[in-house]
Amino acid sequence: MKRLGFFGIFLCASIPNPLFDLAGITCGHFLIPFSTFFGATFLGKAVVKSSIQSLFVILMFSADTLAAFMAWLERSAPFVHGYLADGINSQKGALHGEARISEDQLENSTSLVGLIWNTIIFIMISYFLLSVVETMALAQIKRRHEQELVELEGKILSGDTKALFIAVSGELTESTSLSPPLSPTIAAVPLQ
Repeated sequence: MKRLGFFGIFLCASIPNPLFDLAGITCGHFLIPFSTFFGATFLGKAVVKSSIQSLFVILMFSADTLAAFMAWLERSAPFVHGYLADGINSQKGALHGEARISEDQLENSTSLVGLIWNTIIFIMISYFLLSVVETMALAQIKRRHEQELVELEGKILSGDTKALFIAVSGELTESTSLSPPLSPTIAAVPLQ
């Protein structure tokens, strides 16, 4: 996406697919400028994609095109023709309001593809939130570490060796209490 830039975003936005969300996430990751992203998305979706979808719907659902396609399908694949004709007729009835689906039937009908897609999106959003929390925690640790370094440098420059010794020995005591005990040979060696 970074290499293709405007034309890559334009191409992803022009093709009718649900994966454009991933292209948007990728653009955010690679810090593509908003003007480039928005311009390519607007042109791809508003001009190209809507034109393609409108042309497809007009051609596919005009009576002449549909009759020609169904006649060809009946000649070449009669076993598929019956299923498709039933599906088209039920869709026409649903569009014209003849066959209404109750809200209970609509709530109970879930597709496997929709469930998988929602699971993938949930995992991606969860990973994103986890990475944001981790980044914030690392930034906080870095700020604390830099603050401690500034305090220690101030103690060194002021010549207050007693305060420096207390600060460093306190940190060493904390770090050694978390680490495993020393081996007996190392612990027996006196410090000079």
